[in-house]
Amino acid sequence: MTITRNAADKQALSITINTVTWATTVNDKSVMLPTPPFIVSGKVYLPLRFISEQLGASVNWLPQQETLAITMK
Repeated sequence: MTITRNAADKQALSITINTVTWATTVNDKSVMLPTPPFIVSGKVYLPLRFISEQLGASVNWLPQQETLAITMK
């Protein structure tokens, strides 16, 4: 799985996660995921906070609303 950002006003970004070994790279540099991906019923679930923050978003848990807020900076 590869996520890329090629926006003219932002630095290019490539996140690659191997869905077999979970080896992960960000801009071709190896990184360890804080939370491993997992598979349920054939669907791959990826660590949303990690991907969001790599893309420049802030991620906050709002306990009173029991809601996750993802906001681009």
